[in-house]
Amino acid sequence: AAASAASFPGATEHWFDYCGASVYQADVDLLRPGQWLNDIVITFAVDYVSHELAPDRTSWRFCHPPVSAIARFEDDPEDLRHSLFSLRLESRDVALFPVNDNPFGHVAGGTHWSLLVFRRRDPEGPRFLHFDSRAGSNAAVAKDLAGRLAKIVCPDRFSPVPVVEAACPQQNNSSDCGVFTVLVAEALGTGATDEAIAAIPGTAGAAHRRTLLARCEEMRRKTAAAKD
Repeated sequence: AAASAASFPGATEHWFDYCGASVYQADVDLLRPGQWLNDIVITFAVDYVSHELAPDRTSWRFCHPPVSAIARFEDDPEDLRHSLFSLRLESRDVALFPVNDNPFGHVAGGTHWSLLVFRRRDPEGPRFLHFDSRAGSNAAVAKDLAGRLAKIVCPDRFSPVPVVEAACPQQNNSSDCGVFTVLVAEALGTGATDEAIAAIPGTAGAAHRRTLLARCEEMRRKTAAAKD
């Protein structure tokens, strides 16, 4: 599920900046069990995969949640093309888009995260795959987003780009959808097959929360050391 940062004690303490994310205590607190991740945590998580774990994926693009939001709520195709121009999506072999079901483009919210993946060189031709840890929950949102992105990723294609609901590990609680979104992104980025991703157990969410927290603590230590 999605959420704004919770109001825990010390929530405004700044932890670190990393690529597109400025992370505060309130964001890190969302890595506690049972909390819903926000777009800041997901932005940090996908940037970490892109820069630390999969730096050789130069033909891939790990997009931030606001990119998906822009694509969902920008109704003018030319304005959308202009907004996403710097991402060079038309030349990417793979592009990953965190999907949130927030029905409003101008306020924070939403109740569910999933991952939409564009593959240009799929054996069956260019297509979108949707990985949803609560199967079917974001299917309509993902299909709409894919339709809006199709002319950006495949500007010369006349037929629709197919959208396939991919086999995805299923969360075993109501709060780990964001965790599984970044877990699947990481698995793809580090070379896991679709079959291996489908076999990830629902219990993996708790372990990946701890991994994400450890990475935040690592970045905080590096930030503190750089100031000394």
